[in-house]
Amino acid sequence: MSYPITWFELEFLTIRKSTEYLYNIASTDYFHLATTELNSIKEIISADNELDKIEFIKRTDPLEY
Repeated sequence: MSYPITWFELEFLTIRKSTEYLYNIASTDYFHLATTELNSIKEIISADNELDKIEFIKRTDPLEY
């Protein structure tokens, strides 16, 4: 019995995932969201307070770290 092999390009998955978000944030942040979600990242250090709008990421300001 043979099984088909499916190959996924990470860059393609990241770009595709980034098109699924509907948050009111800068468009460049969509790519960052997709990258964090696809890599199961739940916490980040960032000065970008727009990311506080995203419920699945906990943002820590670098000045508070």
